[in-house]
Amino acid sequence: MTVITVYSAEKTAEMVGISKATLRYYEEYKIIGPISRDVHNYREYTAEDIEWIKVIVLLREMGVPVKSLMGVQETRMQDRVDYLKGYRQTVQEKMQQLEKTDNLLAQKITYLETHKL
Repeated sequence: MTVITVYSAEKTAEMVGISKATLRYYEEYKIIGPISRDVHNYREYTAEDIEWIKVIVLLREMGVPVKSLMGVQETRMQDRVDYLKGYRQTVQEKMQQLEKTDNLLAQKITYLETHKL
């Protein structure tokens, strides 16, 4: 018999660094979920739920709009993988652009430091 550890909304919110209201919002708009409920109708989050929420939090921190995440939890697993791969490609392209910008800035700083007026 496999025992699955579940976490309360409060503990889950604490673990992922968002509010309980945000968890409810994500569930309401099918960004996460459906979330299991106990006999008292309290939400019970599994480790799998928490890992997905961490991905959502990361995507939000990177500027992905909530609207583009709505309904993603209802998609097939392959669709989610494809979505994440596409977003990863975008992140890699941004990183390349930032690296170019960083190199240019380093060159300008070196130039200005060696050619002080």
